[in-house]
Amino acid sequence: MTQLKDSTSHNSNKAASIKSDVDTLSTNMNNMNISDSEDSLSKCAERGKEEEILSNKKEYISCAQNVEHTSGSKTAVEHLSSAEFIPDDILFRDPPPKEDCPLCMQPMPYASGSICGIRSSYQACCGKVLCCGCCIAASQEINKGNMKAWCPFCRMPFHETDKEYIKRFKKRMKLNDADAFLYLGMEYRDGGSGLPQDYKMAFDLWNMAAELGSSIAHHSIAFAYAGGKGVEEDNEKAIYHFELAAIGGHEAARNNLGMIEEGNGNMDRAMKHFIIAARCGFDESLSEIGKGYKAGHATKDEYASTLRAYQVSIDEMKSEQRTKFEEHHNHIMCTKVSELRK
Repeated sequence: MTQLKDSTSHNSNKAASIKSDVDTLSTNMNNMNISDSEDSLSKCAERGKEEEILSNKKEYISCAQNVEHTSGSKTAVEHLSSAEFIPDDILFRDPPPKEDCPLCMQPMPYASGSICGIRSSYQACCGKVLCCGCCIAASQEINKGNMKAWCPFCRMPFHETDKEYIKRFKKRMKLNDADAFLYLGMEYRDGGSGLPQDYKMAFDLWNMAAELGSSIAHHSIAFAYAGGKGVEEDNEKAIYHFELAAIGGHEAARNNLGMIEEGNGNMDRAMKHFIIAARCGFDESLSEIGKGYKAGHATKDEYASTLRAYQVSIDEMKSEQRTKFEEHHNHIMCTKVSELRK
């Protein structure tokens, strides 16, 4: 019992330390002007396509956030009379291009329906997000003894303790790394890496990540509002953040908006959302387009062109290693289900 008390005290001190750092960073960010923030991010980003895509994602989301709201305008969903309003020309435009995995240089797999996703992995040492294929390939090489236990990108040894892992997050946060705020928020949400489960802290970290242009953070914030986790439940704000995530290129958020519109009987708007997500390779949305076509809510040309675009996206994201990861993940999930049935 004494040992448990000591561990709890340690976790509390760690959480207090990180909260202090987050509060300081939040104050600094609030004092920044837009150009200062962009300059800081530019220095941290790699040259070329990565920097361009990050800028595009921030521009897409920022454009929606800064729209002048008019009380007399019709909202995107009928019952959202008091919610933030995003015009259709922004909400339904094509999303920004996908980031490439910095190792294999293929477009990253689409965002999973879960909040954090399973098709990519954040490296707190260098701030890179690697695709699942590269991660499982590195893991296999490490297990065979052909590679040291280090980051596949920067070659820094894997962290050995939770304290070291959190320290790496804090360093990345000081560089305004949106993903550092995002994934540390995930750790607080789940109570992982020795941290206490704290939905409020997770929500605050996601808001910081969202300010830095993370579409996944907006998706996480949306779920927090929808479930009342760390914040008062608010369905209108949940949908608004789903919209910002979708504008930033989050396919699962776009699919969620389609499901919401479908539930409200707005089939034309639902099909628009499903078509955008399906063209980016999102399986569930393609299935909804197929159902919509059979029910007369989508034309034959819409279904055919969406199917072709879907296949192009799938082919671009496909690799032997990513297929191995999916098979490995499905095997693990099947094993867990079998164990639960015993």
